[in-house]
Amino acid sequence: MEKTGDLAAVVKELHECGEILIRLSKTLNGILTDQTEPPAAPEAKELTLTEVRAALMAKSRSGYREEVRELIKKYGADNLKDIDPANYEALMKDAEVIGSA
Repeated sequence: MEKTGDLAAVVKELHECGEILIRLSKTLNGILTDQTEPPAAPEAKELTLTEVRAALMAKSRSGYREEVRELIKKYGADNLKDIDPANYEALMKDAEVIGSA
């Protein structure tokens, strides 16, 4: 019975070695043919309430308090904390326009 377990372990190691060799050959082939995949773009970081609050406070302190209030209302809330985090990115894009005209 012990020999069967040893044989199974050897077969598993051979299988893992085969997978490693396949990945290695694909990588080498990509390097040689200059067809390696471009690096993946980093995923966009989700905005936090703190980041959005800081940006809107800066606009408010710059004299655009009423515009900031209207922007928050545009997203269906009376307070920033009541805005759905899924809307933070759009809210920030709208906030960028405040004071730039």
